[in-house]
Amino acid sequence: MNNKNSEISVVRPPLVSVIVIVNSIGWITTLGIWIYFHLTGKIPSVDSMNSYWERAYIGIVHGFTVADAIWSNILLLASVIGLWKMKSWGWTAALMANSIWFYSMTVTFVRDFHTMFTTGTFFFLFFAFFALFSTAYLWIKRDLFWME
Repeated sequence: MNNKNSEISVVRPPLVSVIVIVNSIGWITTLGIWIYFHLTGKIPSVDSMNSYWERAYIGIVHGFTVADAIWSNILLLASVIGLWKMKSWGWTAALMANSIWFYSMTVTFVRDFHTMFTTGTFFFLFFAFFALFSTAYLWIKRDLFWME
């Protein structure tokens, strides 16, 4: 007898749980850092800058804030919920979030190469390296997420 309301239950592998935990930390940290920087005035307003290049740089910083608020935070949160539930959309969100880690850490690393490396760069570099592992692992385990 077939029951249309029954769901296929997939056991979550332990490493998927680890990815959920790391993505949760990445989500909370990214959100917290940007809130802290803006509330404490660590990021000046574009209007307070004198030269074109200073204004452009601060504009880029504000752009990263908006991009992280929209894309990184939403995708990290969706990956946490979706991977926990073993859903295909969670798998997709995790891979998309990982690509954002690659992109943003590349920009940050190049910037710091020309200025100075910060503890923040080294801290967030962990997430970029973890994203490499996570992407490879999730790709290998993709069939588990597409059994809906």
